[in-house]
This record gives sequence, C-alpha cells and structure tokens, in this order.
Amino acid sequence: MTKRRARLIFLAGAVFALCGCDQLSKIENESAQALVVRYWHKDYDRWSPTMKAGPSQTIHVPPSHHFRDMSCMEIVAGPQRFVYDNTALKGVQTLCRKWDACTIQYLGGGRMRVSSAGGASPDQTGQLPSDKPCLT
Repeated sequence: MTKRRARLIFLAGAVFALCGCDQLSKIENESAQALVVRYWHKDYDRWSPTMKAGPSQTIHVPPSHHFRDMSCMEIVAGPQRFVYDNTALKGVQTLCRKWDACTIQYLGGGRMRVSSAGGASPDQTGQLPSDKPCLT
C-alpha cells in the first residue's frame, strides 16, 4: 500500500468518526411539524440539552445514550407537548435492550414507532402532561 493511499484511508476514517456517522440511536421526524426533544437518562441528574429537528430531519443521540437507559422523554411538536414516562417507554426499553442501534420514528400527534435489528414496535402514543411530573 502506498503512503498516499494509507493517508487517504486514515483521513476517511477520521472524517467518518467526526461527522457523527457512527451514532447509533436516532429520532427521525416523520411529522409535518418541527420537534423539540429532550430526555432523562438514568446516569444523569438533569435533562439532556434540547435537540431540534424539522420535518424529515433526524436527531442523532450521543453514542453513549441508549434509548434503553432513558426513563423519560419529552417531545414538543408545534403547540403540543407529549411526555413519555418510564411506563410509556417500556416498549422502547424492551426493544432496544439488546441492540445499540435503535431508531424512534416520530409520526405526529404523539405517536412514535421504534425499530432496531431486533424488530419493530407497534405505534405508541405519548401521554399529555398532567399534574404529576414524569420523574418522581
């Protein structure tokens, strides 16, 4: 292998690692509204930073944050706010337990579908906020 080819392979690997192409968990916005998403990960004592996605855009979750480890998720879609507590996320946690690569497809109206190498879930509906917070 020539030095030039070796440098190109190294450079391509570095670009791949830095571009976020290796991120495994993602939220795909399949609705007609822009989304603002945040979640509570079991290893932290605060909400994640808010992440935004327009229609047909994807949010890449940090590689160390797996959906199976999230105990709460909040999605704001237009004027509506949907909160998925630990009970509502049980299907996500179960499906994503064995697989690092999981995708949540937000379908609109609080509905989402989860898929991984292990299969796909039926559509799930978020819970509108109540007096009781998601985290207790």
